[in-house]
Amino acid sequence: MLRFHIFTVILSLLPSLSLAQTGDPPTNLDFLRGTIWSALDSSLSRTALNSPLELVAEGENEANWLLEDVLLSYLLERGEEVSLRGENSRSALFSFRILVLRLSYPAQKRRGFLGPRQVKREAEVNFILRLQSPGKGRVLWNRRIKGRSSDWIPRDRLKSSEEPHYPFLHPPLPTGGWTKYGEPVVVTGLVAGLVYLLYSNR
Repeated sequence: MLRFHIFTVILSLLPSLSLAQTGDPPTNLDFLRGTIWSALDSSLSRTALNSPLELVAEGENEANWLLEDVLLSYLLERGEEVSLRGENSRSALFSFRILVLRLSYPAQKRRGFLGPRQVKREAEVNFILRLQSPGKGRVLWNRRIKGRSSDWIPRDRLKSSEEPHYPFLHPPLPTGGWTKYGEPVVVTGLVAGLVYLLYSNR
């Protein structure tokens, strides 16, 4: 009878090792794009922008290309007339400056007692948009845009979600804590103890 209970405990632990994640999580690039888009829509959905617009980046940032791409897509979907870098002298200047645009892995955990490891993914965006009139460049408005989002992603899916050519799209994993060394010891000891009890009670 005791062997039956021990065997049942072992079986109850093992299924969590093979829990499958349904569907593919968004890539880091898509996750960050979605965060930017949501922040833009929350701030600009009811704002008139006075097309045509010339979209220009202010300052150097490795993620300027990403914010420009999302901004361009967002403005075109709204039906705005947009040009890039001096292509139309009649355009109002619509500039952006990145303050924070990052993706991080602030935490990780196990799904269940012996289940697959999950990593928390967090995106944060903080940038300034400025609209200036054509010609003299009078500032029509200046606005700070902020947004944040997070989810949990299976650790074994991280590699396929990252973009190795862009450092800000593959941040480092969190390190330290007792789980790095203590958790494997506890799990191994528990399983070994259960197996010992199973065979010693034959």
